[in-house]
Amino acid sequence: MRRSLEFPNVTEMDCMLVHRIFHKFYEKQTSLLLCMQAQPERMEDLFTVKSIGQSIKGRLLQNARRVHLQGPDQRMMGSPDACCP
Repeated sequence: MRRSLEFPNVTEMDCMLVHRIFHKFYEKQTSLLLCMQAQPERMEDLFTVKSIGQSIKGRLLQNARRVHLQGPDQRMMGSPDACCP
């Protein structure tokens, strides 16, 4: 079984399952809140089977509303209490 270079522990079967999940949300026209660091336009680069990534990208971007968050990386602030007095 081929594995993704980006995610070496992920198999092609895992990618197919991710695709099926996105397809179910798309079919039912259900909202999906997705937080990720990768840009959706480059989704196909994350999968060994490019057509799976392209299909997910199409479903994500068709009716998407995007929110871009900016600011300091809270993980770099030290303790969890550093951001809140």
